[in-house]
Amino acid sequence: MISVALLICSSFLSALAQTQPYKHLPNNLPSHYGVIGVDALDHREGVILVRVFPDGPAESAGLQPGDRIIAIDGYRISTTDALSQYVQSVHPGSRAQVTFQRNGEQAKRSVEVTDVGHLYGFMRDEEPTFFPAARRHTQWTDSSSQIENIVLNWAQTYGATPALDSLREALHRETERYGANARLSDIHYLLNNPLKTAQATDHIAAELKRALTIGDHLNIAGHHLDLETQKLKTASQPTTLTVDQLLELLTHTAAQVDSAFVHLTSTDRQMLVDSIPFLMAHFAKHGRLDRGKRSEYEACLSTLLLAKKVDLQPLLLAAAQLEQLVAILSKSSTLYYPKEQFQTPNGLSGPLLYARETPLGWILIGSNKANFYGRDDILCIIELGGDDVYAMAPPSSERPSVRLYIDYGGNDHYLGESGSAVGGIEFVVDYEGNDLYTGDSITQGFSFCGIGLLWDSSGNDQYISKHLAQGAAFFGAGLLIDDAGSDFYALGHKGQGLGGMLGWGLLADRSGEDLYLADHHAPSTYGVEREFAGWAQGVGFGFRGQGSGGIGILYDRQGNDRYQAGEFSQGLGYFFALGVLYDQAGDDIYRGRRYTQGASAHQAIGILFDAQGNDRYRAKTAAAQGAGWDASIGLLRDDEGDDEYRAGHLSQGAAAMNSWGLLVDRQGRDRYEALSGQGLGGSVKYWGGRRAQNVGGLVDIGDQPDRYNQVGRRDGHTTYSLGVSLFLDR
Repeated sequence: MISVALLICSSFLSALAQTQPYKHLPNNLPSHYGVIGVDALDHREGVILVRVFPDGPAESAGLQPGDRIIAIDGYRISTTDALSQYVQSVHPGSRAQVTFQRNGEQAKRSVEVTDVGHLYGFMRDEEPTFFPAARRHTQWTDSSSQIENIVLNWAQTYGATPALDSLREALHRETERYGANARLSDIHYLLNNPLKTAQATDHIAAELKRALTIGDHLNIAGHHLDLETQKLKTASQPTTLTVDQLLELLTHTAAQVDSAFVHLTSTDRQMLVDSIPFLMAHFAKHGRLDRGKRSEYEACLSTLLLAKKVDLQPLLLAAAQLEQLVAILSKSSTLYYPKEQFQTPNGLSGPLLYARETPLGWILIGSNKANFYGRDDILCIIELGGDDVYAMAPPSSERPSVRLYIDYGGNDHYLGESGSAVGGIEFVVDYEGNDLYTGDSITQGFSFCGIGLLWDSSGNDQYISKHLAQGAAFFGAGLLIDDAGSDFYALGHKGQGLGGMLGWGLLADRSGEDLYLADHHAPSTYGVEREFAGWAQGVGFGFRGQGSGGIGILYDRQGNDRYQAGEFSQGLGYFFALGVLYDQAGDDIYRGRRYTQGASAHQAIGILFDAQGNDRYRAKTAAAQGAGWDASIGLLRDDEGDDEYRAGHLSQGAAAMNSWGLLVDRQGRDRYEALSGQGLGGSVKYWGGRRAQNVGGLVDIGDQPDRYNQVGRRDGHTTYSLGVSLFLDR
């Protein structure tokens, strides 16, 4: 009877505790940028924790995924917005009393509130990072674009200059409060100077237009990675080579690669190279590092910490040396090899002209007949012609750190990895033929702690892969360059010009009517049925919380092209990164979903620039066509042609959560349809605000009549509203 009474009493007290009244949150809470390290979802009673950051304050206090928070410091928490607003109102260093339920039992925990920069400890630098003003940055500062002048004149006319200044200051504070770990200077500059985005786009576009050789592209990659490029100029090279000279040059290049890893032990280097595929597989599956098992997270973080010790400068110098070798071997007649007996190695078939095993790997010279190459320990292949098959295994510490494949002709098939550099340098150069490139992952111009290059000079080619391919880079440069032909690029997700941490990822196509596809493979980031993720076609990506992103570019010089991609694509920046899709000419079609076509999120810059042609832009859901979210910059710029724009919410020059969003059309008869946007500065309450407004603008400065579907938008009209919202058609 006593135990029953105690049980009844306990149940009564528990029910009483769960039904006790809580205070309502006050209005206009201050924002001190406090965080406790959780992600949550709304619940009918409180919010459910779906993620608890490893080593964060919530985890240290004992909170777990699945816990339902109902109150903090006696204030009722009924939505995730309420949770965010209250936590941000608490001074970092203070503690908050969290009331939650777990397995039907109510409990309380005292949780320390910290600053976001301390929560993301990996981002913090041991010493402040100094960003020297590069020559290009000085040029951007000293010049002004038409877009910049229009915005500044508009702001002065309507008294919005203080709003612009407050937003610039807010973005500046963001660059400081997170620390500058692995941040590139271009990204740092643009976040502090958002109206210089047009100058940056013009500068990068001009560089890529002039880039005709591998050396040109290495120079561009180097200076945007903040590396010294003057040293890339090498002494004159011979016009012909013997096999011995070839081996000597390759040996020298391998030694240069080794010097990039001088700060790692041999064990660390082997561990780094072998762990990169696991990290990339985790990234491909989750999109971020703090999901999944704790052991997986710690393994991925360890890989990043090792990668930070790699010196990228020697890797760039090694790539320049290899480029000189490619220049010498641009014609098959420049290589002399002995006419001697040899035994064809296992894993190969077809007639060979020469085979030699070296300490670095095999040197092979193929005939103009069909050959098959299926070994992992190949240092160099010079293939004279024929329809060849290359079966390439995934990168590992067991294979040569330098690899060079040159194919002079034939319709070839590259299976698996091609032009992929993990902890080294790899060049694949194919001069002629309609070629097929197929692979799963980490292929087709990919790099991680290396320089990976796939260069195809001619032919109607096909590039097919699942993810992390077609010009993608982390800690180095990943380049896919196609000079001619109408080509097909099919990717599941994550690639086609993706720049990750300290990465320059480039897909450059110089001519032809091309199709770019990155859709219908990965499920939606938001769990939306019949929606898909893309993360492709000019994406700069950072591991949110773990490190700043890099620069990802898709550059198409000419042709009537078609782009189709899922969420987060087509000129997209994410977390201290820069993503650019630049199309120079042609009547193009762009189809995207959410966060697409010159969009950005979380302290980043996303740009879509189409220079010429009658183009059609379609975005299925929200945040598109010049849209910025959470201290970011989104720009869609179209210079010429009669264009059509269709999008969902927060689109066509729209911004929210202290961001810039601009759509600028400079010429033509244009049509705009959006569910909301068209020059809209939206809400700032999501993160509690940064004491700054938004700037959303739609600027059409052509002299042809245009059509709009939003109320208050019409041809030859200008409007301004607080927010800050700019609509200008002249």
